[in-house]
Amino acid sequence: MLKLAPNKELIEKSAQIHQVSLWDSKFDFLKATNGIRPACLIGLMGTTGTGKSTLLKAVIADSACDNRVMVWLTEEPIIQYVAGIKKSKQTAKFENILFFHEDDLADSIKENIDDLLFYFFEKVIESGAKVVFMDNLTTSALYASHFGEKGQSKAVDALKKFAHKNKITIFYLIHTAKNVTDNSGKLIMGEDVRGSNKSFITSDYFYILQRFEIASRFFTFIRIVKHRYHENVPNKYFVLNFIDGHYYSDTKADFSMINKAFLDRNYLGRR
Repeated sequence: MLKLAPNKELIEKSAQIHQVSLWDSKFDFLKATNGIRPACLIGLMGTTGTGKSTLLKAVIADSACDNRVMVWLTEEPIIQYVAGIKKSKQTAKFENILFFHEDDLADSIKENIDDLLFYFFEKVIESGAKVVFMDNLTTSALYASHFGEKGQSKAVDALKKFAHKNKITIFYLIHTAKNVTDNSGKLIMGEDVRGSNKSFITSDYFYILQRFEIASRFFTFIRIVKHRYHENVPNKYFVLNFIDGHYYSDTKADFSMINKAFLDRNYLGRR
């Protein structure tokens, strides 16, 4: 159906929304795009064991200092997840965090993608949260293998529409494809996502974690690979600082640093 172009007032209102954030962050990779953005679908991808959940716990703790958030879990038990957030180097106010685990879903709901989406959206609205963290989409019933890539694509489209319509941000984790490894000899790209690549295509912001082992030391980089509402992002590469099993901060890097990590690793591998 054809539609008239939005009027000037709606255009200006939309532009204003994209200039603000829900709240700032202690992490530079989020600060680079004005913190966590309102009404957006945000993806964070990495290989198994890279530390996606570890990083997300720190972001959740940071975000929940003064704001209500919801955490939708698919793997770790809630009590274990809470313990992980407490161990992070951020100060969290747990009265601002609401948890839900897919283990509490009835099997009948899990078998129907429409029922599952309806239940998810109902819980999000009920929570009153402005940001929902999903850990993680790959292992969620929304991404179940029996739905196939078509079902996965439908789920991602629905999440995006819901986020935009209700001014709620959905920040999800997702795995890389099974054949993608950190030391594969190339930068991991958005197209390396597991399952339907609609998640990468549809997301407003997308970050990729990649870890390198050089001389028995691990370095984890995070890259900004999509920033739909930011035309100019001068720095897209950051190295995560890891201590006592947690990411507590990040620092700006540049492509030459990433390239050096590749060259050093390849050189050491030939020795």
